Amino acid sequence: MNLNITENTIAIIELPKELVEPVARILEIGKEEARNRNWDFKSGAFPLPNLPKSLSMYFNVWILLNSVNDIIENINLVLNDLKIMRDDPILLDQEIFGDIVLRYKLLVRTYFYEFYRFKECYNSFLTCCRNQGACDAKQVKELRSLFYEMFKENIQVRRQMVHYTYLWSGEKHGRLLTSSFAESTGGIVLDNKTFYLIDKCGVLSELTDNAIKLFFYEGSRIKNFFSESIDFFAKGVYQIEKRE
Repeated sequence: MNLNITENTIAIIELPKELVEPVARILEIGKEEARNRNWDFKSGAFPLPNLPKSLSMYFNVWILLNSVNDIIENINLVLNDLKIMRDDPILLDQEIFGDIVLRYKLLVRTYFYEFYRFKECYNSFLTCCRNQGACDAKQVKELRSLFYEMFKENIQVRRQMVHYTYLWSGEKHGRLLTSSFAESTGGIVLDNKTFYLIDKCGVLSELTDNAIKLFFYEGSRIKNFFSESIDFFAKGVYQIEKRE
């Protein structure tokens, strides 16, 4: 199998130059506080440092960036698994790997689960901005509206694909369902037009190719939104710090 893992892989967002020095300061403060507080490493998390206002704002932007990149990396894992299923479905169509059709549906659902985390991260970020006085309630509402306008296209895609089981519809999903059912009962299914054998793995290869293209497009679109937003917020905090 020749799998190109860079194909349709979403790049993570780089740290804006305005965040480089503040993040270094935040890490130093965090390490010092961890020592002074006798931090319990078994807690599973670093203690949040007590930061001055401007550094708290930088910290908020940095947390958003890390959260978004975490989602992007998880989406790339889904995309890479879908590429394996597309390029060599027979490899995964073995008993030790479980049902390949269920695996396909799980990967699709996992993608949308991760995608919806973008909304949660953005809402949390805006709430912190309002609490820190970086923006007021009206500005938060406007920023959320901009995000939802961009996000709603993905909501419609999700409703069509995975909202309820019976919406796994369409000609390709129909062929997949019938061929999978026939295989499980020891039979075969022929296409009603060509009378050729319907190949479950062949249908899956087509479905995953479509999913990869759609998911990469949607993921890249929202990644660009966050990349521009994080750069904008980082510059905004930098200007606030200069005025203080």
